Amino acid sequence: DVSLVIEQKHIFDCAVIIPCHNYGEFLGECIESVLNQTHPAAEILVVLDRCKDNSHEVAKRYPVQIVHVDCCDAMLSRRYGCEATSCEIVLFLDADDKIAPNYLEDGLPRFLDPKVGIVTGESHHFGLSNLIWAPDHLANMERINGATSAAIVRKEAIKRSKCLYIVTG
Repeated sequence: DVSLVIEQKHIFDCAVIIPCHNYGEFLGECIESVLNQTHPAAEILVVLDRCKDNSHEVAKRYPVQIVHVDCCDAMLSRRYGCEATSCEIVLFLDADDKIAPNYLEDGLPRFLDPKVGIVTGESHHFGLSNLIWAPDHLANMERINGATSAAIVRKEAIKRSKCLYIVTG
C-alpha cells in the first residue's frame, strides 16, 4: 500500500533546545552535531541562562534562535525553550553533549505511534566529562528519572507529566 509507505517515511518536525550556562567552549561542537543531522531539526534554540562567558558569541555564529533567560536553572531553561517553539516534538540537548548524525532520523519515526511520549538513546558527553550515556531499563528510568539529556519528547507528554513545572527547594 503506497499510503503506508508514505506514512512510514513521514518524520515529525523537531525543535532542538540547548540550555547553556557558561558552556561557550563546548557549545559550538554541540550545535554542529545538530546541524550535521541526516534529518535536519526544524528549529534550534539555544537558551542562554546568565552566561558570562563567550556563549552568546559562539551561538551567533550559527543559524540558531537565541533565547536569553535569567534563572540559573537547567529545568527552567528547558521549559522556556519548550515554550518558545511551536514544534510538537522537542529534543533537549545539554550544551556539553552531542548526538550522532542519524539521531533524529532514527528517533523521530517512533512518534508515529501516538502512545510514544519519549525516545532516548546514547548521548556523548564531552568537555568536562567524556562519557557515553546509554538508557537503562525502563523501570530504572522511571525510578531515578534517568532519561538522558538527549531525550526526544512529545510536548504533550511534558504537559501531562508537568516534569518542567516541578518546584524544588
